[in-house]
Amino acid sequence: TTGTTTGTTTGTTTGTTTGTTTGTTTGTTTGTTTGTTTGTTTGTTTGTTTGTTTGTTTGGDEPVTGYHIHDPWHGFAWTATDEAGQATISPADFDALTEDGPYCVKGNVPVTPDYSAIAMVGFNVNQDPIEDAPKATWTPSGGSLVVNVSNPGNTDVIRVQIQGPNGATDENDRWCATVGEFDKDVEIPWADFNSECWDPDPTMKYGNEPIDTALIFVPGMGDEDTGAKARSFDLCVNDIGPSTGSGSVGTPGTKTGTCSGASGPSGSISDQYGTADVGGYVVQNNVWGGGGSCQTIGYNGSAFTVNTQGCAPGSDSRPISYPSVFIGGNGSKTSSGGGLPKQISALQSVPTCLAWKSGSGEYNVSYDVWFNDGPNFSNPPAVYLMVWYHKPTSYQPGGKVVGTKSIAGESWTVWWGDNGSGKNVVSYVHDADLTPGFSYDLKDFITDAVGRGYLKSSQYLVAVFGGLEIWSGAQGAGITGFSAQAN
Repeated sequence: TTGTTTGTTTGTTTGTTTGTTTGTTTGTTTGTTTGTTTGTTTGTTTGTTTGTTTGTTTGGDEPVTGYHIHDPWHGFAWTATDEAGQATISPADFDALTEDGPYCVKGNVPVTPDYSAIAMVGFNVNQDPIEDAPKATWTPSGGSLVVNVSNPGNTDVIRVQIQGPNGATDENDRWCATVGEFDKDVEIPWADFNSECWDPDPTMKYGNEPIDTALIFVPGMGDEDTGAKARSFDLCVNDIGPSTGSGSVGTPGTKTGTCSGASGPSGSISDQYGTADVGGYVVQNNVWGGGGSCQTIGYNGSAFTVNTQGCAPGSDSRPISYPSVFIGGNGSKTSSGGGLPKQISALQSVPTCLAWKSGSGEYNVSYDVWFNDGPNFSNPPAVYLMVWYHKPTSYQPGGKVVGTKSIAGESWTVWWGDNGSGKNVVSYVHDADLTPGFSYDLKDFITDAVGRGYLKSSQYLVAVFGGLEIWSGAQGAGITGFSAQAN
């Protein structure tokens, strides 16, 4: 899917589809969205609480508020106290914080009989800055947690906690450690976290389980503690996130300059939805937005070139066409190779490469990847995923920017949004033109989309297209090689 920005807060979104039976939809997204999340922690031994906050994201130039990024962590920040409200904390949220920190709070945690009072600053570790964005998990694979906390109030005990999706009710799904140094980056090895950090139990160490939340908290004292007193606090969280090298960002891709596509017959296609079967792939003209036979492509195996293109541009900024080559199915047209459909949970790898050449006009170079809820080739699909190698000057993906991500050794800007007809699209846009012939595992992008909550592992990968979304011209541009295989 693609779209054109038409002002400071409005983006026009168009649904990208292909094939003989495809309709097209357009829609406009605008305005303000709110991200809400829940954080839960424990006090010294038994104190458990739930806190909810809102972070705000808006269209156009208005800022995202209360949102923390420490790559690869990204998510809304929030404040909370124990469920009974025994402790106090201010501010109540970070809706007024337009910068990424510092996240400063003040308050008081009283003495209780059962150590149940607590106050905290929480951070969701894998959540996009959009309304009702789900909290996804992240799993470390080495390194440590880096925290930087200022303690101008000289609070005597400040702890850091990490927890999984069940941490609210299961003490075995949350782990803590004491923050002992301030106003500097402090690295805490993952192995130092323990479910009972105040009196570490060697059988309750953190073992690199998936986590969705991290928080800095001040626990309350109990009646039985010697010299028990309320803890006033005045602290700032300057940064929190994994050290460099923690977590997986996927297998680096390879820049070869070439891509070995399928050999096969050659010819030309001028029909609006004309196709050709070539060596296990399907090449298609696919003039879905221009109408009529106003475009001709010449193909040779799984490579093609736009020879002529005289289609009138639409009034709604949707592409004129998406000439492409694909594996899988587009409605009733299917390829003889590629191994699709295949359930996401069963995917082992999806090695692919795409080589391209430039031409005139406005067009992108992109993958269009389709997913359905069942093993069928229905068109349009349930969800789209796109990977952009080249972005035209005047056009951009539909939806909103929700973050950045390093995948296959490259940096990508991530977009997410509705295409105007209830179909969602996640788009990964390379920061500059990507070297033709880039080879990588498409599964790394699929895994990231699942982690963000945009795809479900129960869904099916049903088609992988490589081609050009054309808004004008594009004569001479083309795909010089394409290969893909679902394993």
